[in-house]
Formats: sequence, structure tokens, C-alpha cells
Amino acid sequence: MALTAVFCLAEAGVRAQPLDGLPPVIGTSEVFVADERSGFGLRGFDPVSYFLSPMPLPGREGVELIWSGASEANREAFARDPEVYAPRIGGYDAGAAAEGRLVAADPTLFAIRDGRLYLFRGERSRARFQADASLAGKAEARWPELRRDLVRG
Repeated sequence: MALTAVFCLAEAGVRAQPLDGLPPVIGTSEVFVADERSGFGLRGFDPVSYFLSPMPLPGREGVELIWSGASEANREAFARDPEVYAPRIGGYDAGAAAEGRLVAADPTLFAIRDGRLYLFRGERSRARFQADASLAGKAEARWPELRRDLVRG
């Protein structure tokens, strides 16, 4: 599934509507971790803000995608190129994924590597990932299999 099929506009608290004949998007749990309460990815943090400031900014009501935006400009930037701004490894802990495990991540613990956003469960996982450049490749290589397990589970 192309990311552009997943990122459609939604009103706060309302499930996304079909996009170009695709079935409704209930969240993005088959590809990305979504907050159980709101349905937003990154617990409502703006994915573009990770690339623009030292800490992610919370999204604002009325500037939502499945990912919540902090500004209209960020929403537009995300809509133009979601693959650049969406977290890698489905928003799961990239360090754990490199070991073949799916572990929920904390969206406030992140690293940008090679222009891509990676999330982590804890500081130890993030520090290990930052110290070992090979872990990004290992996590990326294991993600297709881990993602298949999500769909089956």
C-alpha cells in the first residue's frame, strides 16, 4: 500500500473516509502505530516538526491527517511527501526492530538518520542506535517481515 493512500484528511475524532475507492482507513495500525485513543500516529505530534525543531511539536485541532500537524504549512509539506516525514519502521522502536522484535516506541525519543525519522522505546535503545550506524540498515531489512507479522496477528 502506498503511503499516500493512508494519509488522508480527517476531522478530529472522526475516522478517515475512503480515498480513491480504497476501503476506509481506520487508523494505520497495519503499517504504523496509532494512538489507541485518538487514532493519530506519533500520539498526535506533528511529523514535520521533528525535522524543524529540537523536539516534536504537538499537532493542532483542525490541522489533522492521520498524522496531526502543528501548522497548515507542515500539513501541506507532509501531504506533498509523506514518505519523507512518516516515521520509519512503522513508528516502532528501531533498535528492537534491528533485533527482529516489535516494541512500541515513545514519540519523544527519536533520531533523524540519513533524513529519516526513527523512534525508540527508551534512551538506551536510542543511544545504541546512534552509536551503531549498521542498526538502521538492519531494522530496515527486518521491517518487511515484522510488518507481515502485524497483519497476520
